[in-house]
Amino acid sequence: MKKIFVFAFAMVFCGFAANAQNSLPKKVIKKNVKVENANNTVGQQNASEVAPVIITNKSAGPLVIGQKMVETAPEGAFFDMVKYVKGEYGSSYTLYKNNKKIGRVSVNSRGEIENITVDGKCNVQTENGITIGMPYGEAIGKPGVKALAERMDGGFMLTIEYNGLGISCNYDSDDCWSQQGKARLKKAPENRDGYLELKSTDFKKDAVVDSFFANGMD
Repeated sequence: MKKIFVFAFAMVFCGFAANAQNSLPKKVIKKNVKVENANNTVGQQNASEVAPVIITNKSAGPLVIGQKMVETAPEGAFFDMVKYVKGEYGSSYTLYKNNKKIGRVSVNSRGEIENITVDGKCNVQTENGITIGMPYGEAIGKPGVKALAERMDGGFMLTIEYNGLGISCNYDSDDCWSQQGKARLKKAPENRDGYLELKSTDFKKDAVVDSFFANGMD
């Protein structure tokens, strides 16, 4: 089965909340590093070590839902290379940091960003401090996180999100639960409109935050 995403196990995640301050470094220490651009050329660029970039359901640093996708990594971005990918059903960009994939961005026919996925360890976190690799139970316990299990045709639809930003787990949906979580699910309301508010202890201790998904939808 697919990993846990906001609004369904394998279902599509269907004013900017992020402002210019999300993209601008608060603390900057200059140093020279190699940066590859979308054309795979290598050159010396003055890069920056910055305070964590804030990801919301509207943006992640220089990536903003509804705006044009950047073709190269701006100075101080949480990624240092982007590669264009033409797919059968649409176009996207893969994000890299130190030659490791850390995310992807889907764009429409006008090159405008439709959604952002961050699924590799990098200098990104939510406003309430959730990071990739954080214990899932700890993330669920952060202020403002919505964590619900709703009965759907014999199973459950999970809603794990922070202000619309999807938060997924490294475990498949059937394997993420602690013994307490499994016991509590059995007691969840039987009617379709019933739901169970999830707790930190409902998930295995080695379950961790696997990715963020932003689609800009309120």
